[in-house]
Amino acid sequence: MQEVARAAIREYVSDRPQRLRGAIDRIRSEDAELLDRLSR
Repeated sequence: MQEVARAAIREYVSDRPQRLRGAIDRIRSEDAELLDRLSR
């Protein structure tokens, strides 16, 4: 049981950079107009 939990945690943690990049890209595209206005 512990090994299954460890494997799940390893998989979740190792995938984090891709999920983070995806979230950042999604925010950039969905909120592009807002981000542009805020940068002025």
